[in-house]
Amino acid sequence: MSNADIGTYENGIYRKGDVRISDLSSRKMLPIGDDLFATTVQNSVFIDKTMLIADVLDSGSKATLFCRPRRFGKSLNLNMMQRFFEIPSISDPAAMDTTPLFEGLSIWDADDGRYREHHGAYPVIYFSFKALKSSNAEEFLNGVAVAVADEYRRHAYLAESALLSEYDRAAFDRLASGEAEAVEVKASLQLLSRLLFKHHGRRVVVLIDEYDAPVMAAYTNGFYSEVIDFVKAWLTAALKSSEALAFACLTGVQRISKESIFSDLNNLTVNTSLNVRSDERYGFTDAEVAALADHVGFHVVAVDYDPAFLNEERFPTAERIMLHGGNFDELANMPARPEDYVCVLTRGHMFDPESCIWALQNGVAYVGMMGCVGKNSTVHDLVVNAGISEADWDRVKRPIGLKFGAKTPAELAIAIVAELVDVRYRQRYSEAARAKHEASLGRE
Repeated sequence: MSNADIGTYENGIYRKGDVRISDLSSRKMLPIGDDLFATTVQNSVFIDKTMLIADVLDSGSKATLFCRPRRFGKSLNLNMMQRFFEIPSISDPAAMDTTPLFEGLSIWDADDGRYREHHGAYPVIYFSFKALKSSNAEEFLNGVAVAVADEYRRHAYLAESALLSEYDRAAFDRLASGEAEAVEVKASLQLLSRLLFKHHGRRVVVLIDEYDAPVMAAYTNGFYSEVIDFVKAWLTAALKSSEALAFACLTGVQRISKESIFSDLNNLTVNTSLNVRSDERYGFTDAEVAALADHVGFHVVAVDYDPAFLNEERFPTAERIMLHGGNFDELANMPARPEDYVCVLTRGHMFDPESCIWALQNGVAYVGMMGCVGKNSTVHDLVVNAGISEADWDRVKRPIGLKFGAKTPAELAIAIVAELVDVRYRQRYSEAARAKHEASLGRE
């Protein structure tokens, strides 16, 4: 194994190949359910996706829409951008100097540190629409007014800014208090951009998460046109030909028809899963999954018979064992240890039976297999007919992965590694020791 294949951990950053993983707490905890960048990096493992920041800056786009499936890390990435770009607001209790969180990550070191000049350099407006899944138009508009008031109060210092006119401060107060008229709410994004620009003398970064959540709810519940009209006017006023705007990033599951929300925005760049640019900034790559497993203490060995799939490009940090003959027959001669964990993920499930038989015959610590009920039944028959007992078959975890609603490739990768960690934890410590540990974390 070359030096490039050996992972190193220094100053809270684990490096293996081109992959960087932040683990400042050194606890090797996975951030399941946390989409806030600061708490994720402070308390958990974070797979470095910070070069998305460089992608945005280098693109030159005034407004970018990132469309990705659910659970692909869109919210975490957008919150990461907020914490990188934002001048900490004295009115925001969550504001902080995020330098220690970014030091050692790719964006901090890239191009001899040239992106650092953008750190903490912009006023930022951040909206999340994920909670605005309303049942009617009135509920939606009330929800928007509440979200607007919350973001205005996050910049409450503007109410006392000597750089703003009395009229500006009065308009700000109405929106921050939730007492503004509907027409003012519709112009609220444009106004806040302008006020921040006047106060700071720096153009504003606008970040909007899950812009399409209320639109999809409105389509389902029969008030689609009302939501489209509002969101179109709200975005267009702030993002088109605005002197106050540095750039904007939006996220969503899908792009709503250009003829509707974005018809007046001729400066919008749409980036989907089909785009090469930024394709590795969402979800996990093979290398990242292998590095994550390695970081939490597993020596990763990838086994396959096809060099098109088992190669350094796909698995740059894992040990690779190539089988010959175009099948898994040679697997029977490969040794396995009782402390090994086996993840059966063969393409098309063609060699799942052989893999399960080999793992169970060698008495490994864990066997997990991807697959639905129907496929499990077929594999079961083949495995039992090969002499494996029903009791041993029941040891195969199927489907593989910790159960928390994982559906996408990124979620499944976390689910698999999380389950390996959980099994190892239960094997290493007694029930009493585990109960004591859970109690210390407040999870009784």
